[in-house]
Amino acid sequence: MWVAAGPPKHGSGQLRRLKLWTAASLLGAAAVVVSGSWFALRLILNPAAMGGLSWLLPWNGVPLQPPLTFEAIATDLAKSGYQPGPPLYLSASTELSPNPGVRDWLLPVLEPQRSCGVVGPCQPIVELRVYRPLAKQPPDRQTYELIDRLKIVGPEEWAVLAPLAKVNAAPQGSTRSLPLTVLRLMDGDAPLPGVWLQLSGEWQQGSRIYYGQLLRYDPMHRRLQLVYSWTSPVGYPHWQQVTGTPAAELVIQQTLGLEPHFEVLQIQAPRGGIRSLEVEAIRLTQPALDYPVYTQALRLARHGLWSPALQQLQTLKSQLPGQWSTAAQAQLDLIALHADVTRTQAERDWASPTQQILAQIIDGRWTVALSLLKTAHRSGYDVQNLLSTNADRFWQRIEAALQVNPRQSDLQQWGALVLAVRQNRQHAIDWWQRQPVSSGPKPSIHTLLALLDPFDAMPPMAKSPAAPPAAVSVVAEETAAVMQPVTPVAAPVARIIGTAEVLSEITADWQTPNTAPLSLPAGHRWYGIEVLEFHDGEQWRQSLDLGDATGAALWQALGLGNAQLQLISGAGTTQPQTLEATIKAVQLQSGRLWLLAAASPLPSTDQTPLLALTSATVPWLYSTALTLTDVAQQNSNWASLVSPVWRELQSAQLVMAAGAKSLPTLEQVSHWTLQPLDLVADPSPEVIWTIPQPGRLATESRVASLLTVITSNQGAVLYSSLWDGAQSSVIGVVARHGDSPALILATAAGYRINHWSSQDQRFH
Repeated sequence: MWVAAGPPKHGSGQLRRLKLWTAASLLGAAAVVVSGSWFALRLILNPAAMGGLSWLLPWNGVPLQPPLTFEAIATDLAKSGYQPGPPLYLSASTELSPNPGVRDWLLPVLEPQRSCGVVGPCQPIVELRVYRPLAKQPPDRQTYELIDRLKIVGPEEWAVLAPLAKVNAAPQGSTRSLPLTVLRLMDGDAPLPGVWLQLSGEWQQGSRIYYGQLLRYDPMHRRLQLVYSWTSPVGYPHWQQVTGTPAAELVIQQTLGLEPHFEVLQIQAPRGGIRSLEVEAIRLTQPALDYPVYTQALRLARHGLWSPALQQLQTLKSQLPGQWSTAAQAQLDLIALHADVTRTQAERDWASPTQQILAQIIDGRWTVALSLLKTAHRSGYDVQNLLSTNADRFWQRIEAALQVNPRQSDLQQWGALVLAVRQNRQHAIDWWQRQPVSSGPKPSIHTLLALLDPFDAMPPMAKSPAAPPAAVSVVAEETAAVMQPVTPVAAPVARIIGTAEVLSEITADWQTPNTAPLSLPAGHRWYGIEVLEFHDGEQWRQSLDLGDATGAALWQALGLGNAQLQLISGAGTTQPQTLEATIKAVQLQSGRLWLLAAASPLPSTDQTPLLALTSATVPWLYSTALTLTDVAQQNSNWASLVSPVWRELQSAQLVMAAGAKSLPTLEQVSHWTLQPLDLVADPSPEVIWTIPQPGRLATESRVASLLTVITSNQGAVLYSSLWDGAQSSVIGVVARHGDSPALILATAAGYRINHWSSQDQRFH
């Protein structure tokens, strides 16, 4: 019997295939889920392990970009108008990556500048990129993956100049971004692991100030981040354990002159994820402890009386065992950092009475400062001028100190003197009479205010005998029998302006105050000083005639035994370096005065001539500088101010113009600065123009890096550095005890002085 199967059902085959397809799909989906979970877990635990696929999964904003050779990277940048800078290899840094052999490197992207010509520190850095080489590739075909990138925008000018603007030593600045041109690794033990870097630049227009940004590369999360922007007139930030905690703080020094100022930042890791680091500055605005004495101490510190504030806090801390918080200790340590500087300044020897008195007041030593002020007055120093220059900084300290010690006699005397200078004498007398009974003897207010008058004009009862200069007394005793008669100058030479340079050896032509041979103190060097001008008690002179006077007679006639001398390197900048010098011998060459002085070696390798000034030389005149951009925002007629200066540059063929009456555009002169300053006896202030770099140059070799032009309010040119040659620049304007003003000029050979001529109405 044959049994035949029936025809196959069409639907059963389709169902079988559907089941197979469904099973395969489920298995594939499960594989994708498992693989994706594994991939995500690897990225979380160790991102560096998946580096070869990072171009497929952008991290922190990195665009889709496959690995490229270095040549391809440079070509890609050139298409956008940029160029690569010198790479900074990060592999030398510790804790770069948990994987050995990883060699990340940082590529600065530069924006070419025509004025530079080649890649260098003048090229602004506009972006930073972190690259990592792919493993197991031949050197000639090595490719690099882009790990992270960070756009760089420089700080605005007003923020950079903020430390200088506090003392009116610089313009307030504009909103233009300043370039960041230098990239370097940061030295020292940082508070957190990772690679710490600094981007920096320099602003220089007479004064110099440094600025920059602190960055950190986190190799664990492969992230480059901006941490903090900084500015400093002194130098670069550094790590320092200020508060004594295991983690160091970032210290930014913003000291100007004798006024210390440190910004101390504590940097902590974020509380989770890869967010930005937490940066907190130690502030003195809010007291960490609720005690009146604590609040009072912070007020003293905020007004610059660091040592008295530290003493109060240390006393309070000893009275509160177990209650002293971490925040209170941080504020105490910040105050101690400043107090250490003011104490050192107060205890050192100063050649200038002005600096010596200022150092005592900054440290809160009112009694010593008052004694020095009286001594300086008896020596012929202009106390009125000394106080008026520093009246504001003195008064804020006096007010703060009087709230702590309202009955202190020396404080009250300082208050009366400063008020007489800031306001008038009657106002000072009224204030004096309202003060509580002092803790010490209270002098006559009229005797006290007589210190503001010249010593010779004081009434006899207000004078106290001043000891004669020791050197002159000794000379007189030792040489009375052999001294030959000479014609002395009108008064001892107490004010000198000169040029100094280091002497490798000295000759036998120097005249000493006695017969003892010249000896150089240990650790000192000889400096020869050409006296450009000196004050003889009646007028400024360039030469004198003392006949054949030599030795002790010449020394006594000049009265140099009590002269205090300073040698200044970097005169005209924000942070000049000053050496205190002692005059050892003297020469007269055809009526010109030369001095031999001993001083410490220069703190730097700069061998340019030094500016020599006696401590009694009158103070410099300062003013707030403005950029033309700032002026144009407030004055639509800015072109009329520029016109005389532009014509001066045209006449020297330093700028090209369509016609004699053409004026520049604001873009051409936006980098010029101007300082209004009352120089001569007329109703309107003059304007000092500083031109770092003229616009379209006709003769490059004749152009100095800095040009100075002084114009009157009527548009007349009173001075141009072009008159003195291309290699001279004005570093200061000196008002000289009622005399006409003078300009101090820096040249390649030294310094010289240009006087104001009322007849010619110009400086020459």
